[in-house]
Amino acid sequence: MKIALAIMVCSCLALMATPANSDEIHLKDGRVIKARVSWNAGDLVKYEKFGAVMGVNQNQVSYIITRFTQKHSDSTVYMDDGGDMFCKLILQQENNVSGIDCIGRESNTVLDSKRVLAVLEGPKSSHQFLDLPEQIQRRWGAATVYLHSGEVLRAKKIQRLGDSLICITHDDRYDVKLSDVKDIGKGHHQMSGGYGDGASKTGQRLLVGRKEKLKQLETDVEKMLMDQQNRLGSTDSGADWVEFTKP
Repeated sequence: MKIALAIMVCSCLALMATPANSDEIHLKDGRVIKARVSWNAGDLVKYEKFGAVMGVNQNQVSYIITRFTQKHSDSTVYMDDGGDMFCKLILQQENNVSGIDCIGRESNTVLDSKRVLAVLEGPKSSHQFLDLPEQIQRRWGAATVYLHSGEVLRAKKIQRLGDSLICITHDDRYDVKLSDVKDIGKGHHQMSGGYGDGASKTGQRLLVGRKEKLKQLETDVEKMLMDQQNRLGSTDSGADWVEFTKP
């Protein structure tokens, strides 16, 4: 009697440990089969329900949701080839062995999980540059960068590098701190207020290109040499004038 009671207790504990109807088998005709557990068996998807094992043909199944499935609604999948796909529902299994299911409005697609760079909520148009994976950032192309200072920069190419944003214009390069960036728009936007490729006419000036920095460096070096020459000329050392040639 005690042995029978122990077996009953163990059976009850086992049933409690496994969630009831934890799997959902969604069929192409819109029906949903809720089962305790499901698995693939050849051309069938078998499932256990009410203590019995049943099956349904694979070609009747749209997708399966288990307790290990990660679900993303209305999201965009970015692929390693630069492509992207908007999905009404994305199902990602725990081990990714069977790939990632993209449930669209009209059809379903199984994506190779090894080629997926990122899954971001919402359509592509709602994503910011800094939210995108690095491989997608490299393909961003022309952009308009807005700074908190009010300055606007039209760049033909931008790239994130650590805590900085590298902006390449048609005639210079600007290194901008990410903390100074207010927004980034894809393409060159129409702007008012006389903004050019560099800084705006108002606000604190933060944008200084490499060419301008080199020009300022040349000016500083030349001034330093001139001051040194003037100091030498004011003595009786008879020093000769030194011609300075810009690099």
